[in-house]
Amino acid sequence: MPLFFHKFRTALVLGALALVCSGFADSKPSVRELRDIANKMVRENQTPGVVALVVQKGKVIAEARAGVADLEHRVPMQRNSVHELASVSKQFTAVAVLKLIDQGKLKLDAKLADFVSKAPEPWSKITVEQLLQHTSGLPDYLGRSPNLTESSTTDQLLARIASLPLDSEPGTKWEYSNSGYMALGHIISRTSGKSFAAFIQDELLTPAGMKTARIANPLAIIPNRAEGYSRFGTAWVREQFVSPALSALGDGMVMASAEDLIAWHRYLVAGAGLSSTLRAKAWTRNTLPKAPSYGFGWGIERAGTRPRISHNGGWVGTSTMMVSDLEHDIALILLCNADAVDFSPLESAMRKFLP
Repeated sequence: MPLFFHKFRTALVLGALALVCSGFADSKPSVRELRDIANKMVRENQTPGVVALVVQKGKVIAEARAGVADLEHRVPMQRNSVHELASVSKQFTAVAVLKLIDQGKLKLDAKLADFVSKAPEPWSKITVEQLLQHTSGLPDYLGRSPNLTESSTTDQLLARIASLPLDSEPGTKWEYSNSGYMALGHIISRTSGKSFAAFIQDELLTPAGMKTARIANPLAIIPNRAEGYSRFGTAWVREQFVSPALSALGDGMVMASAEDLIAWHRYLVAGAGLSSTLRAKAWTRNTLPKAPSYGFGWGIERAGTRPRISHNGGWVGTSTMMVSDLEHDIALILLCNADAVDFSPLESAMRKFLP
């Protein structure tokens, strides 16, 4: 199962980028179409619940909610239902790194080996910038079928990766790597002197006005949590348990509601508290041969100082998507509480609202 979700998360990122040139915005957008597709997804058991929002200048201009956030208690899916974001979380890790750079505590050319004891020699060539761009060559720890119930520390995970050869020479190839963002979470903690969760909360979630957002913890009591589900034959079952230690890494474990993500989008529109130089760097496309249009934690759908940026995510019990068009102040937010959901018809309909 872990290998499947590793591939699923990668496919979601690339799939989102592939939609850019498909011309969806040429058709007239319809709120009814969104609602019909969302209801069909639930009716056909593709997901227990779904919430989809199109937001312009802070106002919801189209909304589709269907199904439930909790199958046992039949709690309806709401805007304030709190979901695991999966790889949509990578943008938070990227912004946290950039905050530390703006504060003069970290540099893009800093080496991974400087933050890891007994790092192998090849890691001395891996930079923070390469980790952000998925060009570090680190093998993906999720592609090695780890035991997700095991309480592994970041140091232990890094030690396991260190025993493996690099997949490619640093800086020479783009390859989606959860290990890179897990390592960035480690660097954030080492540099800031706080836990990754505390730094994200203090420096990003609270300033952005994300009132219910937090780092994931399967053991915590979280009001309005959207319970995650997986398919087992024709039935729904609760998502696989993931160790709280693995739920607090930098590669994909922020939890937030659709309402929280509206606030996050508005924070990005306002500049996210980052210097214009770093924002421009984060939203610049990777130029390596055969690399997708990817910056620091986002797919770059349209480049420039006010770009359109996006990311999709999939993990046990969750499937997610967020697009931020910063020029026109439009956000697309899509959250499902099941894994392996094909939400491309709904995403396509949402993209019709983009200019």
